[in-house]
Amino acid sequence: MESLVYTRGYAKTLSEYIEQTVWLEIEKYPQITEHYKQMIDVRFLNDIDVLWEMRFERHKGHFTRKYVQESFSPSTQYLVQHSFGVAVFYKEDGENGIYHIDRMYLYANMPHILINMFSRISTLDTQTEDHIKHMIKISLRHEVGHILDYINEVDNKHVDHVNNLTKIDMESRNELYPIMDDLSDEEFFNRYYSQIPGERRANELVGLTPQDMIDSWENKKGVVLNEKYNI
Repeated sequence: MESLVYTRGYAKTLSEYIEQTVWLEIEKYPQITEHYKQMIDVRFLNDIDVLWEMRFERHKGHFTRKYVQESFSPSTQYLVQHSFGVAVFYKEDGENGIYHIDRMYLYANMPHILINMFSRISTLDTQTEDHIKHMIKISLRHEVGHILDYINEVDNKHVDHVNNLTKIDMESRNELYPIMDDLSDEEFFNRYYSQIPGERRANELVGLTPQDMIDSWENKKGVVLNEKYNI
């Protein structure tokens, strides 16, 4: 999928800030060497693009009816509706069963980001804009944590190790998503970032806590700028 390009207005300003912030965060971590930096691309996508990259572009084999149905399940829709995310593609060494990272995309779902912001604020004053930038910075720092985690846990690791981590993460998500409507935002965020191992590792690798994530989504009046569906 080609990255969307924003050439004017606040969308252009925001996309430039996001890309600049991503690379500033990446530069903080020497583990992300030039070898890995060359694999990373910042992309601006919409819902359809994100769904394709998260569920279909990386899929091997036939698209069975069950797989397509699962791709539109509530838990998968939750993944698609994130404002930010990381998609990692890797190849298997056929002889040794070792995975090697091939490319990494840090994507920004711009329609969700803009809707999240402008549906919850009455004016774009300096204070509000500073808060939006802080929220984006914390979110992107978390995503860089995922890049670090993929480097640690996927690159040059055996297929069984990677598949087991994926299985554990999916089981944790499947336990949480069916009950998320019964939880307060704070309860959901705490569980999301503490009970899903991959999310917990991403935060720990960049020095964030579940409370940091919650605090970044609230303005000084305590109004949540992101719903629980749009982390």
